[in-house]
Amino acid sequence: MLASPHDDEDAWGYEDGTGQLESRGSAGGPDETERHRDTARPTNAALRQRLLSCREASSSRTVAQQPAGAYTLQAYCLGCLGQYIQELLEVGKEVLPLLPPDAKASLLAIARRQKLLENSALDLLTDSSWTSLDLSDSIITDSAVQTALGRTPQLLSLDLTGCKVSQQTIRLLGSWCPQLQVLRIGTKDVSESHVWAVGLKHIMPTVIQVENVTDSWEVLASEEQGIAVHSLSGQSVSRAGLYSRLTKLEYLGWPQMPSKTAQLLAHKYPKVVVNPKPGVCPEQADPAIAVDEPLILSVAPFWERKQLLVSAKDEYVVPLSEKFRMAYVSRAERVAAKAERNYQQRVRRKLRNDTVLQALARFKFL
Repeated sequence: MLASPHDDEDAWGYEDGTGQLESRGSAGGPDETERHRDTARPTNAALRQRLLSCREASSSRTVAQQPAGAYTLQAYCLGCLGQYIQELLEVGKEVLPLLPPDAKASLLAIARRQKLLENSALDLLTDSSWTSLDLSDSIITDSAVQTALGRTPQLLSLDLTGCKVSQQTIRLLGSWCPQLQVLRIGTKDVSESHVWAVGLKHIMPTVIQVENVTDSWEVLASEEQGIAVHSLSGQSVSRAGLYSRLTKLEYLGWPQMPSKTAQLLAHKYPKVVVNPKPGVCPEQADPAIAVDEPLILSVAPFWERKQLLVSAKDEYVVPLSEKFRMAYVSRAERVAAKAERNYQQRVRRKLRNDTVLQALARFKFL
């Protein structure tokens, strides 16, 4: 239990309004007062330090005990923007590129979940500082994928599940994203699966064995930069050949991978973990967690509420009061139709019994 500051003041004296130390319980002179003042200074400093440490500890406990459902102001702002993501993508061409990178990434994740991620949206929101990109099950073309990957050289995680890409796009992944560590692919189309099976041979990391050791660090640096690389046979390797492979790739996710492709990858590229199991791999490579899931968790779920309202409009349920009103209107219409039929029946009976009315009806006076 922390001692009260008044205990030390009673023992060593306290400072009055003039800033001078007064002694209690002692009848010493000025010299003794000075001695008490000199002794009290370190004690008050130590007490102040303990009070500050207790304040920091209490503030840390407050932050730790903060409820998980509390969002920051930025999260609420992004949640509000997410409610009108469709309108923003249509009229926000001048505003969206000015947003911070993390805000644009969150809006991209919301657009993807609402099936609004198209070429124009991807072009507006792509940022060069991103380290993860999730384009799974989105409506984008191969040219839009190439443009986005060319503008994000720092990617560590990429999800292209369900995207239709060409052989050229696959082979240039290593040039666009040299730091890529996690790659998720896959499609239900058989032809697209063949494209990926062929393209993976050109981008998977391999171990290159050489017989001669590099003479100097300068030559090694030039080799890494792709300026001039010479093999034992004297053939030069181009820059595109060096950077065409994902040398830092660690995890590859392809749920419906063909068996022959799986055997080939396990035999020739043992460095890469194919289809990692959930819970035993990093969060970025966990197949049970979307690549943009951390971005969604940092946004207030206002956009989900609007999505639920939109789905509720699609599945409109007639209220009970409206059912009563419709029943009343229907009954009134039936009663009016029946009254009209009864009136016509009475008119016909009169015509049959009255000869004068029959004559008038014949000449169309009635």
